[in-house]
Amino acid sequence: MITTPWGSAPSRSPDPPWQRLLDRINCLRNGGEDCRQSFHIHLAILSLVLTLALFRKALVAGPLKAKSLPPRLKSRAVVDDILVHPVKSCAAISLEKARIGRKGLELDRRWMVVRRGKEEGKWDKISLREEPRLTLIQPSIEADGLHLSLSAQARLPDGAQPSLPPIAIPYRTTRDNCVEVLPSVAMWGDSADGLVVPLLPSSSSPQWSKSPSSWLSHFLGYEVRLIQFAPLDPSTEGERRAFPIYKDAHLAGKAEQARMRSDPQPLEWQDEYPLLVASKESLGDLQERIADAGKAEDGSDGRGGRGVSEKMFSREKWKERAGKGEADWLNIRRFRANIVLRGVDDNAESQEGAAAAKANRSIRPWEEDQWTRIDFPLPSSSSSPPETTTPCLHLVARCERCLLTTVDPITGEKQDAGVPLAFLRKDERSHLVKHMKEKGGHGRKGPIFGMYAIPGMGEEEGEEGFEVQKGMEVICWWRREVEE
Repeated sequence: MITTPWGSAPSRSPDPPWQRLLDRINCLRNGGEDCRQSFHIHLAILSLVLTLALFRKALVAGPLKAKSLPPRLKSRAVVDDILVHPVKSCAAISLEKARIGRKGLELDRRWMVVRRGKEEGKWDKISLREEPRLTLIQPSIEADGLHLSLSAQARLPDGAQPSLPPIAIPYRTTRDNCVEVLPSVAMWGDSADGLVVPLLPSSSSPQWSKSPSSWLSHFLGYEVRLIQFAPLDPSTEGERRAFPIYKDAHLAGKAEQARMRSDPQPLEWQDEYPLLVASKESLGDLQERIADAGKAEDGSDGRGGRGVSEKMFSREKWKERAGKGEADWLNIRRFRANIVLRGVDDNAESQEGAAAAKANRSIRPWEEDQWTRIDFPLPSSSSSPPETTTPCLHLVARCERCLLTTVDPITGEKQDAGVPLAFLRKDERSHLVKHMKEKGGHGRKGPIFGMYAIPGMGEEEGEEGFEVQKGMEVICWWRREVEE
């Protein structure tokens, strides 16, 4: 038998729950001291559990309530730069204007460098993660084709300065005129054929008459191929498709939502989505965080918080780099963005000084994490987001960053693993998930910089796309975190 404040009960055959409840009530009626103490303990525990549950609900549900909506429904911004990366992981080209089609910027990631894989007959993609020197290969868009040259920082594997002349490749290689077809080159969960590109006839010279692939192999020191994207089945338009659209259902009109889900965006050699958008304000804030940590003599982050470990952050080196005042000491190009935005200076004429100008910018650092769409110049505007009948970019997922961002795009040097990743992980945005979560959806936590985007075509542009220019003003619509 087991003796309890509620009476005696057999150890192997306890009373049913309803009987135990009656025993407790009778015990309380009789005024038992043990009963009262046990009752008070249970009541205190229950109160604590309910309080914690209500507090958790307030924390989770709070951002979804209308009163916590952003103070602005839209922001104004200006296109600061347009960056196209014709060869995946090679240097970017800054453009004054460009056309955005269903696959993103024209020529973006149309070509890619691959090396022999472990499996016989297979070729594997390589990026800056595996080969940082790819960023020292500089493409340029010319009238006759895409030209490739090496930057001044380029060195051969033995440290010698290369004497490779510039070469050129055609803008469009077909299965009929390619050097060979590399079948089913694996990407992220899918694949596409790669057409090994020939040398543009007009660019052949006594200095270099071999293939573009041999030019790259000579520079990198191992066998590679330069391939152009090709659908697996050209007769059926079998394109690679973008990752799923992680966008709240209430953020788009019914027609727009149906189109985005039934007609996935095509890709070439992009990883996940056609375009990546970033802001100068976010880059500036990240630069300030790194600079503050570099100045902190006590090993902290320079803002009263815990610092990044010495293994991941060479404080003296970054202190020196930030102290030189060079604009590109942490270059936006390391984040491989396509469209770089900056805020519009409000009341710029009546303000003086950098601090005042910064305070009057029309967008704040990391604000793009909360945008849903970027509209390009419209003839008129309204107080609420219009239906998608004009050119726009739908911001559909946050971009989780990897070790690729530790490569300096100017020197090709792989730098500290903590820059910028450790600083992106430790800020107040660490709770953000990779994807814009829908009801019932799940996202993965990680260091975030930039927003993936897919083009939304206006009625007049259709499949031809639309043009974007440096300096043009755009409207950035905020997501409305409202429960339905």
